[in-house]
Amino acid sequence: MRTSKAMIGAVVFGWVASGWAWSTRDAARAAEPAPAVTDPGCVLRGTAPPAKGTLLFDTPTGGRVIAVFSGALTPLSMSAIPIGDATARARVSTSTPESPAFRIDGFVRPAELPLYTMRDLPVVGSHVAIASHQAVKLVGAGADGLRVERTVLATRGQVLSASAPCDAFALSPSGPMPWDVDQEARGYRMKESIQDVDLYDRPGGALIFTLKMLAGTTRLFRGTEVRRGYVNVRSRSDIVIDGWVRLRALEPMRKGELMEPFITPPLTGAQITLDTQPQLKRAHKEIAIRGPEPGGEYKPIGAIEPGTEFYVVANYLGWSSVLPKTLAVSPAEGGGFWIDTTELTIP
Repeated sequence: MRTSKAMIGAVVFGWVASGWAWSTRDAARAAEPAPAVTDPGCVLRGTAPPAKGTLLFDTPTGGRVIAVFSGALTPLSMSAIPIGDATARARVSTSTPESPAFRIDGFVRPAELPLYTMRDLPVVGSHVAIASHQAVKLVGAGADGLRVERTVLATRGQVLSASAPCDAFALSPSGPMPWDVDQEARGYRMKESIQDVDLYDRPGGALIFTLKMLAGTTRLFRGTEVRRGYVNVRSRSDIVIDGWVRLRALEPMRKGELMEPFITPPLTGAQITLDTQPQLKRAHKEIAIRGPEPGGEYKPIGAIEPGTEFYVVANYLGWSSVLPKTLAVSPAEGGGFWIDTTELTIP
């Protein structure tokens, strides 16, 4: 996607042309009570592409938009996740401790950011789990962690739910999925005539889970033991299965048939370019980023961290309009990312 020179001009000077036409509601809004949030140790990080158009606000509720995500990959940190309030926002920064960045600090609804599991999350004891490194949907937060859901691949919309501490999650997947199933075990696939596969805790034991597959799809298993008409199977894809299945529901695979491990595809983001190349600078120290406020004030909304490259788009009355080199975020309409122009001359 390309950004035109006219669009850049609108970003830079839109707030000037508007004559600070901020709404009375924004200027006079009363302070709302802060929602309950997760404890300070609950911080989720990663590098991911938030959906294009996702808005970054200046307050947890109400408030004004200060930045818009473009859909490009960007470092992210999320904390202060609201507890019991689906309309409230979490604190988000476009930065992580691992690398310098063009950091904008604001608030986003947690469900609008990607979320991934960092380890297997039990759903049915030790028999069924949402697998590690899988995308999940955040459905709630509590003092003890997060609640998430995962729609199982190739099923009739079957949803699994799990809860886990914050350290079980991240904003991007990391590393390959472990494939810890015995490679010498016999391979099995679901019979074509079977859609629902029942999982038992032992041969002839209690039914603990039913996998509800779409017609025309299958799922592969590895079996380690056959007993009394049941096979002890394991499977790892977007979910982990470990239990006993009736042998009559499965078809043994021939020796040598390939069973590749399930690999989560790498994250990709939008590729953003500019029609004209602005002046490129590198920050040698932290430089405060400010956004315009009603009345002509400039409110701190982030910082350019040391070592970060950024574009200088224009200069105006001692202020310089800047953009991140990644173009992962852009200013809200009528706003801007501004730094003190004197910062540009300091090595």
